[in-house]
This record gives sequence, C-alpha cells and structure tokens, in this order.
Amino acid sequence: MEARITSLPIIRYSTYIIKNVINRAAGPHIRNLILYNIIVIKEFHINIISEACLVEKKAWYYEYNLIVRLGDYKENVVLI
Repeated sequence: MEARITSLPIIRYSTYIIKNVINRAAGPHIRNLILYNIIVIKEFHINIISEACLVEKKAWYYEYNLIVRLGDYKENVVLI
C-alpha cells in the first residue's frame, strides 16, 4: 500500500467478525458484522472501509454521526 511518499508493507489479509452489532427487524444487536479482505499493515493506525463496498450491499452512512444504514433515505434500518 502507498500513502503519499511512504510505502507500507502488507503483513496479511484477514477476515474479522464483530459479534452482535447489527440491528435487524427481530431486534437490536442480534447479528454479526463480518468484514472480509481486511488488509493488516504494521503501524497503520487508521481503519478504512470502502464506501464502494457499502454501496454494493445497499448500505450507507450519514457523515454527521457515522451510523451505517441499510436501505434508502426514507426506509432504512440502522445496522451499526
């Protein structure tokens, strides 16, 4: 990965599961959030999620409070 003029080595690719953070119609916090193709970079202290991947799954977030939602602007469910 390249960050401006610095090149950082990728240590590994991984999958990460955050348990019970997704809300569904059946109740709050009942599903796991599974993040695929995570790139682990030594000493890189910022988490980045691809907005294109969210859009592909019909998910989006509101920049003001960073709440991730599924659905359109008028009808949606808060995921996390």
